[in-house]
Amino acid sequence: MPTNDTAFLFDSARRKICLSDGEFIFGRSPDADLVIDDQKVSRHHAKIRRRGSRFTIMDLQSRNGTFVNGKKVLDEVPLFANDRISIIGKYYFLFQDSDITLTGTTPQFSLGIVLDTRTGNVWIENTLISPPLSPNCFRLLELLCQDPGRLYSYEEIHRFIWPDLEYYGESDRNRCHVVKKQLLDVLRKYSPRVNCVRVVSKRGMRLIDPNEGE
Repeated sequence: MPTNDTAFLFDSARRKICLSDGEFIFGRSPDADLVIDDQKVSRHHAKIRRRGSRFTIMDLQSRNGTFVNGKKVLDEVPLFANDRISIIGKYYFLFQDSDITLTGTTPQFSLGIVLDTRTGNVWIENTLISPPLSPNCFRLLELLCQDPGRLYSYEEIHRFIWPDLEYYGESDRNRCHVVKKQLLDVLRKYSPRVNCVRVVSKRGMRLIDPNEGE
């Protein structure tokens, strides 16, 4: 089936999945367009299809449900840019209906974070942060989102946020901590569960999935 080059999904590993011009099936069956090897996923679980200029999603009477932005899909519903699709509340996909929409955008599904490096906009669980993050807070989040789970040293963080300044150790570590606190103060206003930046004493910071714990 021919694919559509202006509508696609991003999975939780940030892989781009182009949608077909006809119907796109999620399911456990080998004949599904996107095979999910999990016994809790129905053989034909959910379907995305094109309706004129829009795309819609419907649940195919699955056992464990399909969700869009946290709401269970009970009927055929339209999809909009940055909608978060969840299969059985475990497998996450970000819908995009235009290559322009996601240029420079980094999705972080389990955290509910999407950031756009072109505009400086950040969404938390599909809500746009307004006013926008400060430049320093955005740069910290941008760096940590580049490789979630990786420990970034304080020197790397300092260089990314303040590229024109030398790194001098403890005083600059403290500067990084100030930015981290400012960032989390904003993120928690939009989602109390977001506590996604972990500090490793005197070594650096990393982005974590809050469901993983410490």
